[in-house]
Amino acid sequence: MKALLACLLLLPLIGCAGLTDMITPAQIPKDAASYVGEDNVQKTGLFGKFTSKNDLEDVIAQAKSKHKRTVLELQQAADLDKLNFEIASEVSEGALFEANELQTRTINPAMQVGMSAIPGLAGLGLGARYIKRPGDKSKDEHDSAVKAAGLDDPENYKESLV
Repeated sequence: MKALLACLLLLPLIGCAGLTDMITPAQIPKDAASYVGEDNVQKTGLFGKFTSKNDLEDVIAQAKSKHKRTVLELQQAADLDKLNFEIASEVSEGALFEANELQTRTINPAMQVGMSAIPGLAGLGLGARYIKRPGDKSKDEHDSAVKAAGLDDPENYKESLV
């Protein structure tokens, strides 16, 4: 332990920064390791048994690189979506223009029946239901015909079905 401490204290005096980065222990946060991928974290510390400051710097560089790639991929996806949207909008607007042209050529706008006429037409249909047609029987005439046929009694009705 004293030898390791002596090395740690003497190496900065010697000036070998790369070697001191490799032997200086550093902990890599789990979030950073999972962001770059556990397989990408290398242990180059003292005989590969711990992570060093050098490893932490590598993880930071990998995280920055992965973030830049992700941002670029998202920007490309957004640009592609914007392009697809513009194409779809232009094509749809062209189709709408053609449909409007067809409508004005085939249907005279001045002759269209307004939506307000629909309730009136429905009212005429319902009113016509209650107007007696020639040959229709009134309720009293109907009841007397059922009685005369003997169908007003459920027993007679069952026998007539057999």
